[in-house]
Amino acid sequence: MGMQTYPLEERAALVIDETMAAAILLSCIHAKHPADLDAGLRDEIEEGVTYYEAANSETYHDWLEQNDYFDIEEAYDALENAIIYDQLIWCNELSGGAEVADGFKDLNPNGEDLDWDSEPALFLTTKNQSTLFKAAYDNPAELVEEYRRLMEPYLGEDFDYAAHIYDVSGSYYC
Repeated sequence: MGMQTYPLEERAALVIDETMAAAILLSCIHAKHPADLDAGLRDEIEEGVTYYEAANSETYHDWLEQNDYFDIEEAYDALENAIIYDQLIWCNELSGGAEVADGFKDLNPNGEDLDWDSEPALFLTTKNQSTLFKAAYDNPAELVEEYRRLMEPYLGEDFDYAAHIYDVSGSYYC
């Protein structure tokens, strides 16, 4: 059977980048196999550094890279049993783009458009859906709070969720 192309239009999705993927993997591995982590990294996490801060640390970047922590597909696989799994969209080859979601331009004034050229991509989608006469959320802060609640175990409370909320469009192959 040949590859199929599918359209993708997703409003206000949380775009999971490679550093976020590393944070997700750090969280999952720390919970199940903490001895598999670099000892210094494990100590910092246990002292209160968030998984995202650890994933974004220059100190451990080379170790994380050598151990494939920046792999978006691995992060998707690690979330298989997570409560958010049904809200994830995995694209093994996405061609398209994303722009800062409507209503989030004030929260993310420096947000740049994103582009994918047959690249892997992972998104967390909204739980609520708009109808013809009702918006899915009363305001952007409500959606940010939803994403914070769902992703806080991986990214921490202080992560800038609004800076990763985009309207995504394109086509993906599988």
